[in-house]
Amino acid sequence: MLKILFRNFLTVLLFLFFVGCQNTPTTPQWFENRNLAIKEHQIVGYGVGNSQEEAKSKSLQDIASQIKVKVSSDFNKEASISKDGLDSQMSYKSSQSIEEDLEFVKVFKSEKIGEKFFVASKYSLLSRVDRFVSEINSLNCSAFKNSFLKQTSVAQKILESKKCEVNFSLTKDIQNKVALKSENKIISLGSNEIKELFFNSKSSDFYISLNPDKQSFKNEEEFLISVKPDKKGFLSLFVIDEQGKIFTLINNLLVKKTSMITYPPNGLFKYYSYIPKDVKKDSIQDLYIAVVSEEKLNKSFKNIGSETDNSQVEAEFIDFIQIFDEANVLQKNISFTSQILKTYR
Repeated sequence: MLKILFRNFLTVLLFLFFVGCQNTPTTPQWFENRNLAIKEHQIVGYGVGNSQEEAKSKSLQDIASQIKVKVSSDFNKEASISKDGLDSQMSYKSSQSIEEDLEFVKVFKSEKIGEKFFVASKYSLLSRVDRFVSEINSLNCSAFKNSFLKQTSVAQKILESKKCEVNFSLTKDIQNKVALKSENKIISLGSNEIKELFFNSKSSDFYISLNPDKQSFKNEEEFLISVKPDKKGFLSLFVIDEQGKIFTLINNLLVKKTSMITYPPNGLFKYYSYIPKDVKKDSIQDLYIAVVSEEKLNKSFKNIGSETDNSQVEAEFIDFIQIFDEANVLQKNISFTSQILKTYR
């Protein structure tokens, strides 16, 4: 009798075990449905893996693939609207490295079932500048202190969004990247957004061109830089590398409006695109900035090729901004323009 009862008890246990196994989900409902609530300008990426890090990595890949599809869609839409020429901003956006912006991805949902990890990460489609503007405190209205930055698109967006001036500055983040700062809020800028700060829309006659005529070069590929001034004055040409180091290529060269200045001059030496050996990335972007002023600039920076200590970088960058700030305060006539050069392995 006891044996029969024991067998029946085991049978019930086995039955309950198998029923329980069948009812235990192998995938979270939110992961299967993929309908987590997000804001209109956000994208969600989903990932599953044998560890939290692997699942997060898969969610980043999912986001990156969605961004590529969206950029391609936006680009094709723009192409269909304008057959004569594509908008330069859209062209740049379609070619820029998506990985550069994935630092803003945040994990907001995760769950472990059995040995598997499930992760949902979200990413904002807002530009870095728009993120900065949306996150700064509008209760602390204070006048813009830098007259140059006051004229930039960043200041315009702050005014439109906050209905008042909220002071901000340019600085460097912990990775030594150029960044916007307001109180304790810091957001690094991409190369194209830095270029916007130094693009003078008032003068289409002032520009930098590259020979060969392209913006992407292979590592150690030779090229020339040409600058067409928009007036008579003193021309200076600077390059800001991806680490934020500033170098001088041309320093206070007297030019005419009709001049076309080439660097290097007269083939004295060759100039190459170059990825430093300690940089692990497959590509980098340098920003070239040309300035023409009525008077000589009273600030100079390291010559190209010289070493710059990282501790000096932030101070030098602030000095560089002061060139434009002082020119505006003193109402000096100064023009500037910029060009991005991408180097890939």
